Amino acid sequence: MRNNAILILFSFISVLLFSCGPSGLSETGIGDLALIRANISINQQLTDEGKGYAVVSLDDPKGREIRNDSIKILINDKLLNFHIINGLYYTSNSVYVLEKVMPEHNKYKVDIVLSNGKRYHLAEIPALKVSEAPEIIYNEEPDLSSDFTIQWKGLADVNLLNIGRSVKLRKSEGPNITTYAEQSGDTIKVNHAGTHVIPISKLSDTAGTVSILSLDFIAEKHGVLNQNLFKGSSAVIVGKIERSAHFKE
Repeated sequence: MRNNAILILFSFISVLLFSCGPSGLSETGIGDLALIRANISINQQLTDEGKGYAVVSLDDPKGREIRNDSIKILINDKLLNFHIINGLYYTSNSVYVLEKVMPEHNKYKVDIVLSNGKRYHLAEIPALKVSEAPEIIYNEEPDLSSDFTIQWKGLADVNLLNIGRSVKLRKSEGPNITTYAEQSGDTIKVNHAGTHVIPISKLSDTAGTVSILSLDFIAEKHGVLNQNLFKGSSAVIVGKIERSAHFKE
């Protein structure tokens, strides 16, 4: 679990805003929530609410990260660990991480303890419902001679389906070389039960043919933030069930 969490840290950091360095607030005491933009992300497995992690970053109003280990973050009274992650070109980022996070009373309460020792409420995020008996029906090894159909039910809070494609290109770099290209996924709104059809016309074109479909059922909810936080703060929980289909050659 720890190795997965560290990999997730790098993924999370890659989408943070780049800045010219840490905020000046990193070296001074902070006693005002209005100076903080908090970005709170919780990942919860949809088949086991006991398996999840949380990552929190803090920025100032200019988008510069607040790197101050005297500031503490807690989720359901459990303290997050403060990490400084070194990146490329002598850069680094700081984040708070909790590798095992559990909801209490079907929610996550996020608090902050500022440099002056005062504790404030940051956000309340609803837990995702566990999909106890998910059913996802599709052909795992389809061919390109017919439409691709996937059916599902019992997916609780799932509200999005992301479909990614790995395409085998018709034009290769040599007689014995097969080239594949990853295409950005299509995301559609769904609910706990439904059917989606990809017509045969979308499985191949003049550029190539689909080799692999990645099918990610996603549940996403947003939490309620303390209104005193700086604008642009966010609190989100995400869970995902992954499937794939490998087309016959």
